[in-house]
Amino acid sequence: VVDSRAIALYRARHMTPKASVPEEEVRRVFAEEGYDRERKLGAILVKTRAEIETVLSELRGGRSFAEVADAYSLDERSAGQEGVLGFVDRNLAGRLHVPPDVFASLPLGEVSTPLPAGKSWHVVRFSEEREVAYDRSRPSIEERLFRKRLAQVEAEHFELLKESFHAVIEPAAFQQMLSAAAERDAGALASNTTALYVHDEGRITVAAAWEALVRVNAVRALSDSSRALESLERIVLRIALLREAARRDGLYADPDIERLGKSVREDALLERVRKTAPVDAPS
Repeated sequence: VVDSRAIALYRARHMTPKASVPEEEVRRVFAEEGYDRERKLGAILVKTRAEIETVLSELRGGRSFAEVADAYSLDERSAGQEGVLGFVDRNLAGRLHVPPDVFASLPLGEVSTPLPAGKSWHVVRFSEEREVAYDRSRPSIEERLFRKRLAQVEAEHFELLKESFHAVIEPAAFQQMLSAAAERDAGALASNTTALYVHDEGRITVAAAWEALVRVNAVRALSDSSRALESLERIVLRIALLREAARRDGLYADPDIERLGKSVREDALLERVRKTAPVDAPS
């Protein structure tokens, strides 16, 4: 809990400000990626790829979208409405298995190519569109752009931390970890005190790395070496270096962090007392 709070403060100080999104970028995405309008969506949903090809053949042969929807679509509600689902914005279209590029660029009246819809298939078309106010879409656009930019900032900052702390992986320990995981030897992993990573402020053992993977249910990542390396860096090394960077930044001396640490220690002490206190025998 204390580490999480200190790391959050560190991120807020060093990363979040660099991920701010300029207003002109939000407006550009609003105009170029289809957020500026709602479009009336029609769809014909079928079970298989072969069936969707039949649907397209019928449409190319001159049969109307409404007739084909009524004859083939699995969605009874829209099939009875000439295949029309109603007006949707870009976000709702995505939840209905319409890719963003299709929503933004498919001309009115034109039928799409076959699109996967979960385990089914569909074709879609748009028959009308209407404008959407910028202020309505701005929060969702800003949030998406911010998260994307923050991920980039964090990745770049992590590389700087690795360089700053001279963090390196020990290849032999990494191979030990992969081998034990392949043999499903959790005991060997949990007891291995060999250093997996070393850096200026200390080391991270195989056991500590294994515990971190178990905690977030990511042990399957060890089945593939490249995936394992990526997961270990993201789940284990990144958090360790952020913790050390927060410590180096003096954040553990922050009054709020110190109070939280004291509270956590007191709670842990009370819990140990409860576990070791004798239980009164029934009278």
